[in-house]
Amino acid sequence: ANDMKKLMAASEGLSFDTTGATNGGSTSDAIIMFDNAFGNWALNNRTVNAERSHYIFYLSAGNTVRDGYMFGTQLAAATSYGAEFYSGGQNLVENMISQHVVAGVTANADAEGSVAGYNFSVDSYYTSSVGWQAPSMSNCHGMCNFLLYEGNETPVLVHDAIHSSGNFNTDFRNLLAGWSPGLIGVTIPENIFSYKRFANIIGNVLGHAGYH
Repeated sequence: ANDMKKLMAASEGLSFDTTGATNGGSTSDAIIMFDNAFGNWALNNRTVNAERSHYIFYLSAGNTVRDGYMFGTQLAAATSYGAEFYSGGQNLVENMISQHVVAGVTANADAEGSVAGYNFSVDSYYTSSVGWQAPSMSNCHGMCNFLLYEGNETPVLVHDAIHSSGNFNTDFRNLLAGWSPGLIGVTIPENIFSYKRFANIIGNVLGHAGYH
């Protein structure tokens, strides 16, 4: 919907609804795409029913997504993300609300030095596994190093090594309930896979009272 390739460009106070889009689920099907971009920002936007991601940072650095609302997903599949880091670094996702999306923030390829801070995720909607708590915030693909997850309220934070290792990531002062209403599978507040080495886990609140 909005492809930002310029230096210091902005998208502010807009509403994007892609319910009628039918292109598929590739990286180019994000609602807002930072494509080979540096120093751009998207503030106070509402995005609805993405085919893939609501936002994607593709081969981009130094960009900011902040103070917005991401609702819904068309596919509710493994690549149905809110904000997606996909190669690049030093990008920021801050103070975003994610509702009825599989993962509010995902590092899906190199994302060195990027930050997810003070975001809120609820209703991680994933149709492939009924009753499974999807990884509502994740660091899941190749060589995602030096990432900071700070002050987020999200059911689950996962550092997985399905595609490769990643090192020196920090989870600081997050609230990770590990649970959502009606979901009973993989209800692990924080999950760090083998080969995700040298993690810093500091000052987080883990688990849901009466369940864990």
